[in-house]
Amino acid sequence: MIRNELEKPYEKFDVLFISSAAADLEEVLINNGHRVFRFDPALSVAKLQRAVEKKLYRHAVRDAVVLFDHPGLYEKAAFLWQKFGFTFIIERPRGIDSYENIIKVCLETTPKVSVVVLTYNNLALNKACIDSILGNTAYPNYELLIVDNDSSDGTKEYLKALSEQNITNVRVFLNAKNLGFAAGNNVGMKKAEGDYVILLNNDTIVTRGWMTSLVKHIEMRKGIGLSGPVTNSIGNEAKIKASYKNAAGIHRFAYRYTWAHMGEIYPEEPNVLAFFAVCISREVIEKCGFLDEVYGLGMFEDDDYCQAAKQAGFHLCIAEDAFVHHEQEASFNLIDRAEMVDLHIKNKEIFLNKWGVEWKGHRHRPGIA
Repeated sequence: MIRNELEKPYEKFDVLFISSAAADLEEVLINNGHRVFRFDPALSVAKLQRAVEKKLYRHAVRDAVVLFDHPGLYEKAAFLWQKFGFTFIIERPRGIDSYENIIKVCLETTPKVSVVVLTYNNLALNKACIDSILGNTAYPNYELLIVDNDSSDGTKEYLKALSEQNITNVRVFLNAKNLGFAAGNNVGMKKAEGDYVILLNNDTIVTRGWMTSLVKHIEMRKGIGLSGPVTNSIGNEAKIKASYKNAAGIHRFAYRYTWAHMGEIYPEEPNVLAFFAVCISREVIEKCGFLDEVYGLGMFEDDDYCQAAKQAGFHLCIAEDAFVHHEQEASFNLIDRAEMVDLHIKNKEIFLNKWGVEWKGHRHRPGIA
């Protein structure tokens, strides 16, 4: 059953009812494409947890509303929200009897997330990344901003066609030239409306629950300003041992791993989060600004921004219950290797001169090569 569920699009949030009533609302949600799971409000917290684990694991539930219809059930609803990292909880007041009102409450209750994807050629990877976002994100309040750095391989034409579909939460920006990693992402960051901004490389595939988990750890843990997912390929502690060998196995592996580590973060605070996928709170952006464009085409922007955030008093975390597949260095592979080495040396010098600290480099977690 899990395998079949993971092969289906996941575009609308699920709903968990702790209620013996609300049949009218349940029908409205089902008719609008949502899955609804009902639980007996008389169950103890322990029995409720077991019932939720059994039913929700089988159905691959990750982005969900916990809805209850009596103030006395708040404790149980909050427990589910915290235990499983669901998106948000709502007590059903009078007036939430239409689909439009449900969506309105969701938008008012849920922090808005802006996902910025920077593209530069690699058309096939761009399509795979964008399709994964639209097909695996049931978080109810997000926008997708795609910024192209003057691609020449058909990517611009693909993005123009995507824009013409008028998807309500998708915006496309076409740069007249290659601005590099920092300046290109800044175009999207400056247009972003979200309470959180996620910078996501175009050589990634996202999996169920990724957005909910990245946001939830910042929301629930005092002092954290940036979060990142675990992945199959990166140079720091975010890399884990991934057992899949092809694209078909990504989502099955990700679901098993993230469910087993629900609510967890890596026990050590990383020195830096790799910006192949990073969630940044609006508070951090207001204090630290945007990415420093002095680094040109790329490298060291993540070290630089994390250093700024830490000096401003924020902490970093790696979410063990968010998995993003990463091809790694797809855009840099389009650059001459000698040019990459020169760029690394140059930008490392810029970083050291700016911050006056020792650059520690990136390291994997124990047991990971």
